[in-house]
Amino acid sequence: NSAAGIFIADAETAKVLDANKRAEAMTGRTREELIGLGRAPLHPLDQPGDRAGSERGDAVIEKKDGTRVQVQLSTALIEVGGKKVIQELFEDISERKRIEDELKLSESKFRDLAETIPDLVWETDEAGIYSYVSPEIKQLLGYEVSETHGKSPFDFIYGEDEEAADGF
Repeated sequence: NSAAGIFIADAETAKVLDANKRAEAMTGRTREELIGLGRAPLHPLDQPGDRAGSERGDAVIEKKDGTRVQVQLSTALIEVGGKKVIQELFEDISERKRIEDELKLSESKFRDLAETIPDLVWETDEAGIYSYVSPEIKQLLGYEVSETHGKSPFDFIYGEDEEAADGF
């Protein structure tokens, strides 16, 4: 009844000895079809993440119909009834990966826009410290972007403006 797919495989041959219902659903194969399969039909060798010896990481499993599913894979060598077996747990992370890719694209669009417009664009964190400053700061104020790291907008106010900013 685990939410993760689980295989138990022979430690020497890496052939599946048992699988849970979630593994059946995630691979599109029945338990009977899974038993006896080796790693190759389940983990495409051309995909990163075919890590027979790793303990945890992202991988790909291939369903019976040939579609590939991104999973977080966790393997452990355990002993069951005096026999060493590989326990492999895997969870579908396709949705998480899709959201991460959308976020990267959104960040890239923001950065492209912020770095090409002739205005100063900045972002601060909750404490008012710059988390982003566009390169236009050099043209407008004479500072390098690196000079803003760890500083707030108030660190760049001088003279009479400093007195006016004291109330903020």
